[in-house]
Amino acid sequence: MPRAYRFDGEPEVGLDFADETDCSYLHPHASVCEEWVVADAHREGMCVNAWGVGDRETATTLAERGVDGIVADCTEVLPRVEQ
Repeated sequence: MPRAYRFDGEPEVGLDFADETDCSYLHPHASVCEEWVVADAHREGMCVNAWGVGDRETATTLAERGVDGIVADCTEVLPRVEQ
């Protein structure tokens, strides 16, 4: 069964723990989901879903950073994205 690690602390610690425990998903809080966090997680083969997204600007920024998913606090946060 695939594993995920959800965290809101130090990104380095979260990435290391997720890698050491062979997680398939990384769920950082939006406040610690920097571009390098997404890139490092993707390099390790993890999908990244940021949580705690409270506004549309943050959702857009996270999408630009390459996150695979966004967990929003309310439906108004998410911009409509065509794929």
